[in-house]
Amino acid sequence: EAMKDCSLVDRPQEFPVSKAGVWAEAIRRREPLVLNDYAAAHPAKTGLPEGHVALANLLVVPVFSGGKITAVGTDVAIPAGVTVTAEAHVVTVTGPRGALTRTLHPEMAVQFAEGALLVVRPSDAPKHRALHGLSRTLVANMVEGVTKGYEKRLAVVGVGYKAEVKPFGIMLTVGLSHTVDVKAPAGIKLTTEPPPPAQKVADNHSTTIAVSGADKELVGEIAAEIRGIRPPEPYKGKGIRYLTEKVRRKAGKTGTGAK
Repeated sequence: EAMKDCSLVDRPQEFPVSKAGVWAEAIRRREPLVLNDYAAAHPAKTGLPEGHVALANLLVVPVFSGGKITAVGTDVAIPAGVTVTAEAHVVTVTGPRGALTRTLHPEMAVQFAEGALLVVRPSDAPKHRALHGLSRTLVANMVEGVTKGYEKRLAVVGVGYKAEVKPFGIMLTVGLSHTVDVKAPAGIKLTTEPPPPAQKVADNHSTTIAVSGADKELVGEIAAEIRGIRPPEPYKGKGIRYLTEKVRRKAGKTGTGAK
């Protein structure tokens, strides 16, 4: 599939003997490529039958500098209903669940292919490899956020503990001398519900809080702030915990007195 559109490779090149050269040459030829010396010496790098390189499910864009490949970029698919724009290093993704904007590292380049966005690094230096993976993941999270969204769920555990939905967000009653108001920032939705029996983490699990939104980082940050209001204690397990969190319990005092 990746070999169908080779418009990004507009002229033959002398490729260095490297993994990048294998991929770029295969794209240029539009056919399976006999492995060069690098791939023959590193068959584990390919995971393919000897003598061939497959390009299915991988879109590769060679970036040329002085006639040599300096980077290879992998794609982020852009689904229907999602619009992605990039100015300099500022990427904006708009979809059914809202719009997100992020500034990528200035050394990372953004390119567009048909139905995909590509993040490209300038070299194979360890710093650039790390930034490449990070940048690509951040953009992919933005695309998923505006289409499917993200959610974190927390369990409120304790006798008399509860969470109530208010116009500003939620109000918590968690064993303190006062109630605690949690305001929902823009782009975040806070809801509560009684837990189904199958999802109860404890006998006194009274309420489940759902934190949802398009921004993965903001969803995680708000969920962590809510948990921090009353973290679970280790003796009775009272407090606010993630729904999938396992609280290590401690044994209480026996009450027999010291001898």
